[in-house]
This record gives sequence, structure tokens and C-alpha cells, in this order.
Amino acid sequence: MMGLYLLDENAEQITRTQYLKRELYKLILFPTLIMVVIGKAKRPLYDRKTGTYLLE
Repeated sequence: MMGLYLLDENAEQITRTQYLKRELYKLILFPTLIMVVIGKAKRPLYDRKTGTYLLE
């Protein structure tokens, strides 16, 4: 995944705790399909909850 960056809402590198929360949300939310049910936003729910962005 070369060239992809995880940034917070202030355009700074995310901390380890933010990264851990993001990955845990992905594990919890993906199997239950909550990401699809909530809405059709461009940012996934786990990114909105942790306040992160995935940029190229």
C-alpha cells in the first residue's frame, strides 16, 4: 500500500490509538454490514467515528 496515508481531521498523522480504534471498528462493523445500512456517505463509518481520512 505504497502512497496511502492515514491522516486525522487536522491533516496530521494519526496516533497509534486512533489507528487501533480504526482497525477495531473495521472488524466490528464489517461483518454486520452496518457500514452499508447507515447511508451512502463517501467516508466509511469507521473513518467517521475515528476522525481519520485515507489519502493517496
